[in-house]
Amino acid sequence: MLNTNPSKERRDFLVVVGILFTLSLIGAVVFFYGLDSLAQIQNKFISLGGAIAGFVVIFILLRSTYFRVTSTEREFGKLSANEKVRNLEKQIEDLLINKFDDFNIPQGYKAEISKEFRFGFCYPEDWGFSRFSELKLYGGAVDEKSGNNIVIAISDITDQEKELDEIYKAELELQSDLFPKAQVIFRENILFHGLPASKHLLNYETNSGLAISLYQIMVTDKKKQNLYVLSFTTSQGDFNSMRGVFDNIAGTFRL
Repeated sequence: MLNTNPSKERRDFLVVVGILFTLSLIGAVVFFYGLDSLAQIQNKFISLGGAIAGFVVIFILLRSTYFRVTSTEREFGKLSANEKVRNLEKQIEDLLINKFDDFNIPQGYKAEISKEFRFGFCYPEDWGFSRFSELKLYGGAVDEKSGNNIVIAISDITDQEKELDEIYKAELELQSDLFPKAQVIFRENILFHGLPASKHLLNYETNSGLAISLYQIMVTDKKKQNLYVLSFTTSQGDFNSMRGVFDNIAGTFRL
């Protein structure tokens, strides 16, 4: 709750004015001796006049900065608890976006930014996004019309001492074991936004006979703490036409 005690506010104001006055006076003294030490300025009155002018300028700048900050604090104090949370979340999101030097949201896309795992990516604006509650699965975006989708999975690999290529191969084997008669169409090591990564295409059939293509990109952060698996799923018949969309989404991914 905001403190509205007039006497306390008056005391606080006088303290602030005193501090600003003292800082400005110190700055003016330094300015005076700086001018006085210059060979070009021999007149004490000129030095004094410059120091006074410096005092006024410094005091005005400090005063305006202080009141700008306190005004922002008062406005923040008037917000409800939920509004404060949303305000802080927006500031954090802005900081995360600024962290990615070239993180731009393409036209026709929406951004998903993880505050917890410090990554972001974009997906088509007509797709719906859901955050999963499972420990490993982060979330996914899906085209409700076609069922084409992307899912982000994150695993903690801080305790693993394997080389990255071994980690990627083990993950591919795990995916292959999940689907009967799965076929690895291709697998290649790539550089994904400057980080060593692996990319592969896995074709399989569901129990109901649907022919599915699973296109995955696996990458770790620079410190090798988390494994990020980007999984794009579509029908085998639609893969060639959808691969451009999947690659565009992958192109927006940032750690």
